Amino acid sequence: MSTQGSTGSQSSSGSQGHTPMTSAAALLAWHLWRTGENTADPVPALTQSRDAGQTGSHARATCPSGMVRVAIPGATAFCLDRTEVTSGDYQRCVDSRGCPAAGASIVADLPTEEIDRQRIYCTGARQDRAAHPINCVDRAMAQAYCSWRRARLPTEAEWELAARGNTGRRFPWGNWAPAANMVNACGPECALRPRRGRRLPRPGGDAFPSTMPAGALLAGASECGALDLAGNVAEWVATDGPGAIARGGGWTDDAVDGLQSTSRRALEVSARLPDLGFRCVADVVSE
Repeated sequence: MSTQGSTGSQSSSGSQGHTPMTSAAALLAWHLWRTGENTADPVPALTQSRDAGQTGSHARATCPSGMVRVAIPGATAFCLDRTEVTSGDYQRCVDSRGCPAAGASIVADLPTEEIDRQRIYCTGARQDRAAHPINCVDRAMAQAYCSWRRARLPTEAEWELAARGNTGRRFPWGNWAPAANMVNACGPECALRPRRGRRLPRPGGDAFPSTMPAGALLAGASECGALDLAGNVAEWVATDGPGAIARGGGWTDDAVDGLQSTSRRALEVSARLPDLGFRCVADVVSE
């Protein structure tokens, strides 16, 4: 795929570099599920924030506006952005001097002419893309924005729990193959050459040649209510040690396995790509 500045995509099964959750119980449950040692109950239950309609024993723990609550029995709950951070959201951070400008800078192992051709897809440089996810940002820029909001990037464990849900979903929306109303990926409409030289065989495509407005495809919601965890833009996550990871696939992904909840892409921390963005997590608010 023409936006590759990475070392490739792969399933996270058996991979290293996962960051612990906020309690030993949560980490143990996640590890057992990843290694297949607890197939009867693969992932602890996840619920939505109360302001999204959730009730029950955790009803007094709520999330800030625009976030959904991921509640894991035996561990500390966390809040996840319902959608990817938009270009308009990011610009407000820039205007307040909390973030560096995104612009149309691409950092990737590509020929200069190809980088120049792709700049048009960087949403931070286009006023008509304020509702689209911010892209063409490196991990430090993503971290700066989340910190400005008094939030942070999700760990890999948190991101995957939100994507897979209580039943270990293959995709955020369930176990069935992606349809055009669920995910913005690289079908016949794709503006750039697909990552692997092919396109998803979906008649008519998804109507979005590149990025789309964040949260536009409601049918692709995860169990906790998060949107676009697959497709639109891949998402930076927090990792320990050298290197960096993006999760979720993006609008350039042309293969089903790249959109799975276990898919991960290794990157340089300085990568800035038109199919790469992020979302934030925060602590729940107790009333």
